[in-house]
Parts: sequence; C-alpha cells; structure tokens
Amino acid sequence: MKNAFSTFLAARFATALMLMASPLAHAQWTEIHTFEDGMRVYVDSASAHRNGDTGQLKHLVRWAEPQSDEGVPPYRSTLVHTEYDCAGKREKYLGSVSYSGPMADGPKVLADDNAAETWYSISDGSMEEKLWKTACKIKYGRPLRSAR
Repeated sequence: MKNAFSTFLAARFATALMLMASPLAHAQWTEIHTFEDGMRVYVDSASAHRNGDTGQLKHLVRWAEPQSDEGVPPYRSTLVHTEYDCAGKREKYLGSVSYSGPMADGPKVLADDNAAETWYSISDGSMEEKLWKTACKIKYGRPLRSAR
C-alpha cells in the first residue's frame, strides 16, 4: 500500500512540475475581440517580444463551436504564433497548436508549423491591429523604440 501511495504522490508531483514549466500555465489571457458567431480571441501581453522592427506574439482563439478536420478529433481552441512587422504594419503566420479544451488546455489535437512566406497587411481597427499593437508594444499610436 505504501508503494502505491508513493507512486501516486510522485505522479502528482511530476504533473505539477510540468504545469509550472508550461508557459500556458502562467498566461494571463485578456479577451481582445469577440466575433458575432461567439468565437473569442485572447492575448497574453507578457508573451509579446520585440526585436528591432519585428515583434512576435502568441494569441489564443477560443472557437464558438468545436472545430474538426478530417481524421482529427474535435478541438475547442488554437494557440497561434505570429510575427509582426512593427514599422510596416504587417503580419506573418508562424504556426499553431490546437487543443481539445477551450483555453489551450487538454490534449494537443493538431499542430501546424508551416510558417507563411508572405507578409500580410493589417487593416485599421481590426482584431489583427490589436495584436500588432500588443506585439510591437505600441502606445499612443506609435511604436516604442526597441532596446538594442
């Protein structure tokens, strides 16, 4: 009995360590946009990194309804990694991971690391502009100077 209890405690401890090491475990998600269909977009401002004229950010898409692709179990959320051109107000997709749970929790269902080769312009007033401003640390309508 003692051996089984020790194994149980060791497993719980290992799980706790993995959760603490996970960047998602510490994310402070702030909702930045809700679409008419109920899809919500969240950002963790602390995840924004800027280097010169580019910034990167991960944002969370919480789907209104479970999504499904052929041969893949349904997923409820997708964590998207994007790079931003801070000077040119453009974005480029870097990759994503979809999860069975609604807030990037539960098992990973699908991953895509096929980064886009093309930059896409960002429209004024769009959800993408909110993400661009966060990634590029833009305040009062202009980019902050990056530390070099």
